Amino acid sequence: MVQRGLKNVVAAETSISLVDGENGQLIYKGYDVKELVSTYSFEEITYLLWHGDLPNVKEQRDFSELLKINCNLPPYVYQVIEALPNDMDMMSQIRTAVSALGVKEFSWKPNIEQAIRLTAVIPTICPSERNCPFFIICMASILLIMQGAVLKVLSHR
Repeated sequence: MVQRGLKNVVAAETSISLVDGENGQLIYKGYDVKELVSTYSFEEITYLLWHGDLPNVKEQRDFSELLKINCNLPPYVYQVIEALPNDMDMMSQIRTAVSALGVKEFSWKPNIEQAIRLTAVIPTICPSERNCPFFIICMASILLIMQGAVLKVLSHR
């Protein structure tokens, strides 16, 4: 008999997150995602994923400022977003707008500046979704994918 699905299959090991399907929990850096999204800001959660701890007041202010100076989109990207269908899902909007930014900004190999820029522009692309729990979980997933490059750069600073 063939077993269907991924039950008891480990796709990857990580110290960043834990999926406890039996108890309905998703945990990032020791925090239940439900607690994170109801208590902390997008910037605080991002900082937690990148640095392993929630930021203190100064760290949060500095990190928020860094994202703020990197969040502007070129006018042509706004035109692309405006041309998208009103019923397009959020992830498709993000994918399309980031693709429109082009290879000039996001060339291979990923680096910390690209991670900061991408993290900053995505809430600009979907501003109404910024505090939506689904949005924060999606962003956390994107950040986790990028984290390998980010951690390598941070560890060499």
